[in-house]
Amino acid sequence: MKVMIASEWLDEYVSAAAVAWLSRPDSIAALSADDDSWHERSVDAEKLTTELQARLDDATDQFIAGAISAPVLARIESTLRPQIEEAQKAATPTIVDDGVRNVLTAEDIQNAWDNIGLLEQRRILKLLFDIRITQAPRHGPNSVQPERVIISPRTPDRG
Repeated sequence: MKVMIASEWLDEYVSAAAVAWLSRPDSIAALSADDDSWHERSVDAEKLTTELQARLDDATDQFIAGAISAPVLARIESTLRPQIEEAQKAATPTIVDDGVRNVLTAEDIQNAWDNIGLLEQRRILKLLFDIRITQAPRHGPNSVQPERVIISPRTPDRG
């Protein structure tokens, strides 16, 4: 039997669910589940990033206070900036798909999602989620029934 549902409502509903899921910190962990050490490495990398940034901020404060010269600050900054960038990269899991990575690493996930276009949204949805529509327990025109939409994240162990 063919199952039908209003597509405009469905697109909005599934998109909202996807953005909500992608916005949760544990989603990155779920996408990286095949890498058991990612979370630990991420925590360590975030700590290192914070420490390095604090050192750079301290050096800047010392420069402002006149305790160190501009060349010394420049040397400190040229040493710490690459280390900070590396630590930030280490805090991000390896996600091979560029589209998923771009959405997950955006400052505003909702905005990133809204701006990628419907075809890319659907591609990412197919990649990340199992989406099933069940038969309607009740029939009627314009009957919105979210319980009919089953959205399950695909994780590496669920493929």
